[in-house]
Amino acid sequence: MNLWRSVFCSYTKDYSAIKRWLDSLTPASLEVARRYVRAEAVPDAITLGFSPQILIAALSLKPKITVVTSPQVVQGEGPAALSHRALKLFEDRVSVVVAPFAPSIDIDVLAVLSSLESAFSKLRANHEVLDISGGTQLVPIAALKAGFKRFTYMYPTGDGVVFYGFELGD
Repeated sequence: MNLWRSVFCSYTKDYSAIKRWLDSLTPASLEVARRYVRAEAVPDAITLGFSPQILIAALSLKPKITVVTSPQVVQGEGPAALSHRALKLFEDRVSVVVAPFAPSIDIDVLAVLSSLESAFSKLRANHEVLDISGGTQLVPIAALKAGFKRFTYMYPTGDGVVFYGFELGD
């Protein structure tokens, strides 16, 4: 349980601890996660960056979830390898949508926003609440442009994690 508190219930960038925590996970671990999760609102879809905790928390609330993530996470590159491992562990419970989250030499900021907006627009028909905890600051901008109005933001409290619910827009 010590890893659960230090990795899942606290904000950490200690990749070695996150790796050890991921190594300990099984599908049954979602029941343990559920004991630490409080939700003001439950997301229908999440954005997944380099911190896999959001995926585990969301799956503890819903049997299946849509995950919007970056090509780096899907490919498991660098610090995205941890989120990639979590996606693989629960691949039968996720539907993955891939879009860039950040500009690079190959894609400018406006192209990133356009790609994200397009991905989020396609989700709007079947998804009402989007968690914007993962990814870059461009994620919520693109989600608003795509028409999402209801959001969650997950954050650890030290004793657990909370999905805070809120509405923006008109």
